[in-house]
Amino acid sequence: MASPSVVSFLGIPGWGALHLQLAGSAEPAAMAQRLRRAQEAAGAPCPPAALLTAFLRQERDALPLARPWGALPLGGHRWSHRYRIVCRRGAGDLQVRAWCWHGTARGWRSYGRSLAIGRFVERFDPARRGAEAVPR
Repeated sequence: MASPSVVSFLGIPGWGALHLQLAGSAEPAAMAQRLRRAQEAAGAPCPPAALLTAFLRQERDALPLARPWGALPLGGHRWSHRYRIVCRRGAGDLQVRAWCWHGTARGWRSYGRSLAIGRFVERFDPARRGAEAVPR
């Protein structure tokens, strides 16, 4: 059974902070595929609010969370991955940051700096890369 992940959408115009627990694969490749599908459903150009709306439509089993970092996910075990998707005023694009859990001694490990959503999808989505996505 796949471990759940948590994703936070912050700074989206017309939305407050939104934290969701996602079931299914938590790997960056799975998140990149989710984001790519949401972009495709929202159409081009894809404003942040349209992407979030499309994401919510496709992730019907996502559970809203009030306190994403202080609570354990449903089932009591830790999330294996967490994602922060931020719309910064003037940045012109959503920025995605990803972490994976490496146990209590090592804690959360970042997959690197924040990436524009297009670069995140390009880096991690196997359909965009033509090969298996491997985190560095």
